[in-house]
Amino acid sequence: MKVAIAQITSIPNPERNLRLCRKIIAKAAANGAELVAFPESSDVIFGPGCESADERKELKRTKAFRDGMGQAAKENSVWVVFGCHMPYHADPKMWRNTCLTYNPSGELVHSYDKLHPCEATLPDMTISESSTCVSGSASQSGLEILKVQSRDGETWNFGITICYDIRYPQLFSYLRARGAEAFIVSTAWFPTTRRHWDPLLTARAIDNQAYIVAPGQVGKHHEERESLGASTVVDPWGDKVVRLPSIADRKDGQKMNGKQVQMNGTSSSSSSSKSANAPVHETSTNYAHNGNGKTLHAPSGDIELGSDGSWDHLGDDGSDGGGGEGCAIGYAVLRKEKVKALREMVPIWDNLRTELYGRPDGR
Repeated sequence: MKVAIAQITSIPNPERNLRLCRKIIAKAAANGAELVAFPESSDVIFGPGCESADERKELKRTKAFRDGMGQAAKENSVWVVFGCHMPYHADPKMWRNTCLTYNPSGELVHSYDKLHPCEATLPDMTISESSTCVSGSASQSGLEILKVQSRDGETWNFGITICYDIRYPQLFSYLRARGAEAFIVSTAWFPTTRRHWDPLLTARAIDNQAYIVAPGQVGKHHEERESLGASTVVDPWGDKVVRLPSIADRKDGQKMNGKQVQMNGTSSSSSSSKSANAPVHETSTNYAHNGNGKTLHAPSGDIELGSDGSWDHLGDDGSDGGGGEGCAIGYAVLRKEKVKALREMVPIWDNLRTELYGRPDGR
């Protein structure tokens, strides 16, 4: 099954964000994707132009975003998974940090509320997500497995998680025990903890012998908020199928050689530009279990591709529906036989010491 991960920069403008997301869904569907996964808070990053308190009173703009995403799923006959803000009716000041799934008929079929709000005191910031978003209930239906039927008739079992959840291996083990073969991790990761990102994704993939599909926000949302990017799909062996640019990858004045391409997908003969569309050079990557891959090096970030991975530009035409620096679409072919073969070769889940630490699914 071919999936797409959308790396976007949501801003305090849900209408613009919807136009961008709809553009991505249509583009990904035209390129054969059956499921398109978006980051956490795809509907809006609150700030000047759409403040949390103002939207909490009306709820019109975020609702219009959700309705538009469902319509786009139906129009393009694809599964659409995205992070958004849902009202918490018990407290008029609070939100639920939610990941919704619409099927190709445009029906809402799955809703997961983030279990673990981000709480951190970092050198450059203090984060307390619990001051604005409630923790998801341990009894919520969102902890059920999302079953996605691909066009070839296979049914994939997805576990749905959000961002900071990646730090809790117990949640992933719980979902794996309930049948998960792949996980979606909808994310808006802070650059300060960028060194944690790749190891956490790889660890969760290896721990559970499953795919990790992690779309992330990228770049500056407004003057006080920025996200890492580095949206990634990792296969069950821990190899990257596709990895999109990160703001931590930027290399100014990089020497250009080899195959010349631009971040927006067009060829280029220039070798001196330092813009987001500067030419990049390509190097080979030898993945142990993912075929020979390649890395595209650019000032706006590296794109890593395994044999089952590809990418596409969003284009930045200057309109509010265009992309931007670091924005891109990644594609990955998920292979059920790869999951099955690894679990048979290395049957770690057949030897759990449940008498010591219990069953991962709590049963």
